[in-house]
Amino acid sequence: MFWASRWVDRAWQSITPSALAPGFKVGLGQDNQLRVRASGQTITLFVNDNQVARFRAPTPEKNAQFGVRAGSFGKGSVAVEFREFKITNVQ
Repeated sequence: MFWASRWVDRAWQSITPSALAPGFKVGLGQDNQLRVRASGQTITLFVNDNQVARFRAPTPEKNAQFGVRAGSFGKGSVAVEFREFKITNVQ
């Protein structure tokens, strides 16, 4: 599952509800690709080239930060590895 949220006034605010990500690969050693496209105020999220969300976001008043986190949704502990981060400016 995935969801998008933002940190505002020292609290997380959900942008999207949690939902299943089509094509998400489960299991040890499986690679998944997350892609975030920001174009103006429109943010589009992809998991393994499947669009999973699209929303409008306010223009940041100062530098913005981006992060990725993982959770087990209360189903015990899980091991997660994030690697090969790349930020590009594609026109």
